[in-house]
Amino acid sequence: MREIEDKWELKFENGMTAAADLVIGSDGYRSKVRPYLTDLKALYSGAAIIQGEIDHPEIGCPEMYELVNQGNLMAMGDGATLVVQPRGDGGFTFYAASMYPENWGISSGIDFGNPIEVSGYLKKHFVNWNPVFFMLFEASEHFTWRPLNYFPLSIRWASKSNLTLIGDAAHLMPPNGEGVNLAMMDALDLCACLTSGRQANLKEAISAYEDIMFERAAPLCMETIDGIKDFAAPTNDSVKELVRLLSNTKS
Repeated sequence: MREIEDKWELKFENGMTAAADLVIGSDGYRSKVRPYLTDLKALYSGAAIIQGEIDHPEIGCPEMYELVNQGNLMAMGDGATLVVQPRGDGGFTFYAASMYPENWGISSGIDFGNPIEVSGYLKKHFVNWNPVFFMLFEASEHFTWRPLNYFPLSIRWASKSNLTLIGDAAHLMPPNGEGVNLAMMDALDLCACLTSGRQANLKEAISAYEDIMFERAAPLCMETIDGIKDFAAPTNDSVKELVRLLSNTKS
């Protein structure tokens, strides 16, 4: 991708090229478009997840399969959080979250390509949990180490007349249940700013959208980072407080 006068020339992996008056980067955390707007890099939140995949949970971990029952399961406490979600193909994806030093995935010496080794670590890490979760770890055929990073939104880029970002490419943050919603709102607001006729030119329209996007995303990102420890390494007291809030009852 390179800028030629007021346009962008895009070159694709298949060798094809195209010219564009406006490029909207919606290509996620590892956006190839973002560096053309800002060199601000992602920061580590202090939390990370170990993601596991199970293709046939009804065979590999039948007790957990019955417990999930086509829903989502979240278990929290004792300094860790575990989330289990069914996939569309009948398999399971699970996320084991905790607080870790930066680059722990390398410094730990764990081979995340070795399911037996990762499963062994998780069973030690969750040693005080119900053994039903150990079946989940043992049944996983594939693990991935995922640090939870975020883009600091206190500093914004200078608006351009032919380039902008939406979704994680603009405002990556740890999982908070709002990521997809933010991306869809970004697209809606960008469309409105580009077509409303309220701005004098394309640059003003993009700047107006980015004002809305930053104002909406920045406080959510800060709230997520401030609460990352309660999510990834909750204490028993913080879990009780969360249950109280969700059930709207007094302790």
